[in-house]
Amino acid sequence: MNFKNYLYLGLVVFAVNSILPIEPPKEPIPPTVELAEKVDSPRKDSKKEKNVKTASVTVKLCDGRQVTGSIEYEKEEILFQHLRDGIKYDKKMRITEIKQIKILSWDLKKGKKVSDGITYRASPAKVQITNASVENFILKGLQDTEFQNLNISNQNGIAKLYTFWFDLQYENGSWFSKLSSISGSEREDCHADVIRTIQFN
Repeated sequence: MNFKNYLYLGLVVFAVNSILPIEPPKEPIPPTVELAEKVDSPRKDSKKEKNVKTASVTVKLCDGRQVTGSIEYEKEEILFQHLRDGIKYDKKMRITEIKQIKILSWDLKKGKKVSDGITYRASPAKVQITNASVENFILKGLQDTEFQNLNISNQNGIAKLYTFWFDLQYENGSWFSKLSSISGSEREDCHADVIRTIQFN
């Protein structure tokens, strides 16, 4: 190809570029994705799904005060071990069969040493359950039950009550709760605001 042909080709390209305007690049169009239809899932915390039941109770505190109202619970029965004539039994009892839960003593579990003394957690140790037939069963603690603390509803509102408390024993042996000094790690007296009995009405 000679010089004239190169010149002619260059003029043609120049003329085409002059006639046809060059457009700036366009923004890319994102692909459209169809969304799945929203499915209303049931609320996990709904009372119906959790099978929440209610019971009317009267709770007696360690200083004699009483609170009457309703509580909610999910498990329909409790499983516990008890002794009868020196023989250990595993027993299931429906909540609706229980007439009363009474805490007879609390176990003191040592916590941290602090500047004023030593902290303790006092948890139910010996518990008596009475059923509708007035049979008594003695069990150890209230672990794995829904009765370690209760939310009681009545006309005054909701009261949160506990079967345990935290205490501090000073270096001189006295207690922050003003309870009497004891020897050993189990006591029968309890903090004024703690649950002593739960009576099912």
